[in-house]
Amino acid sequence: MPATFLIDGKGVIRLAHVDVNYTRRLDPDDVITVLTKLPALPSNDSIVRTQQNGNP
Repeated sequence: MPATFLIDGKGVIRLAHVDVNYTRRLDPDDVITVLTKLPALPSNDSIVRTQQNGNP
């Protein structure tokens, strides 16, 4: 199953995108948005999840 994860320097997953359909990929703009907000995100186990077609 295709997946994209963004992991910070502490090993915390900050972005997770999983979709059974390999043709639906995470938009690079979404990754950039999370990267720009990363310093402002709490240092606890926060995670940003993406959804495709209403499925988590």
